[in-house]
Amino acid sequence: MSTAITITPEITFQRSKTILASTVGTEMVMMDIDVGRYYGFNAVGTHIWNLLETPCSVQSICEQLRQGFEVEPEACQQEVISFITQLLEFKLITQIDSSDS
Repeated sequence: MSTAITITPEITFQRSKTILASTVGTEMVMMDIDVGRYYGFNAVGTHIWNLLETPCSVQSICEQLRQGFEVEPEACQQEVISFITQLLEFKLITQIDSSDS
C-alpha cells in the first residue's frame, strides 16, 4: 500500500469516524469496525492518536511531541510523517482539506 499524497508539515489530518479505541495503560488498542482489523499503539502513537481527535497538522503534532519528549525537530518530523503515512494506509485517519478548516 502507498499513499497518493506527499505529506508535508502543513497538511492537516483527523481520525476516521469508524475507529473504536480504548486506552490500556499507556497504550491504545483499536478496531476498525468496517474491516474488523485490530491495531495497537505505544505511548507516543497514543499521544499522536489523541491529538488527532480534532484536526491537527503534522507541524502541530511535532510541536506538541517536542514539548513532552526529548527529540530533535528533524527526527520528530520524519517519525511523525512515517506514522501518519501508516495511519493513512490503514485508513485510520483522513486528510482535512484546507478549505474545510
